[in-house]
Amino acid sequence: MNKAERIADLNSRVVKVINTFPVSTLNGGDKEYSFNTRISTEQGFREENYSIVVIDEGLITEVADYNGKAPPVLTSREGMLKQRLEYLKTLGAFTMLDMSQLGVQFAKFRLDTAIKYAADLDGEWVIVEGE
Repeated sequence: MNKAERIADLNSRVVKVINTFPVSTLNGGDKEYSFNTRISTEQGFREENYSIVVIDEGLITEVADYNGKAPPVLTSREGMLKQRLEYLKTLGAFTMLDMSQLGVQFAKFRLDTAIKYAADLDGEWVIVEGE
């Protein structure tokens, strides 16, 4: 990824960029862009600082990546649904009765004699037992 793509990735992962620090020049002429951000965690909002190092800025060989830690990926609605379905499966024998209320496109089918529901959630096929 180049600098613009990496900064767009950062913006998609954080709730808000609070401020941007002045650009630093590292050894070898690489540039470091630092940001103070607000992220969302299970415990609520938290401030975190993230840095992006850019090598060969402005050249065709430009590449950028996080320096050390990267912000967590924000979980989409489909990702949350996938996590909750997996959690329900840990509680015991889980059988879906009506998937139409979840607001996602799905397929209901029979495999051998068992009814199943399948949905594409965040690019991954999730299949659950149905009735």
